[in-house]
Amino acid sequence: MQVLIADHEYGTPLPKEEVVSRAAVKMDGEAKTAFDELKQQPFVRHNRQRGMMIDSSRFGDLADYLYYRCGWRPFVIESRLKHYEGWEEHDWR
Repeated sequence: MQVLIADHEYGTPLPKEEVVSRAAVKMDGEAKTAFDELKQQPFVRHNRQRGMMIDSSRFGDLADYLYYRCGWRPFVIESRLKHYEGWEEHDWR
């Protein structure tokens, strides 16, 4: 997720190999499982030929995923999703 968020400002899909490489993990079963999980999320747009990217219209779903699934703290999420305006919709207490 960190790789996709870091490159979100460019709006260019990233191929699987590049995401795994930038995440500094081996292309093994764990990486494949993580990639497969991500491409099923509502906040990820996935195109087999071009790769995956974040759907900025679904930042609310992404914020909840980062909090509940990844254990990110609210201030970290807010610092990474600077253009998201729906903070009042979340109750992370």
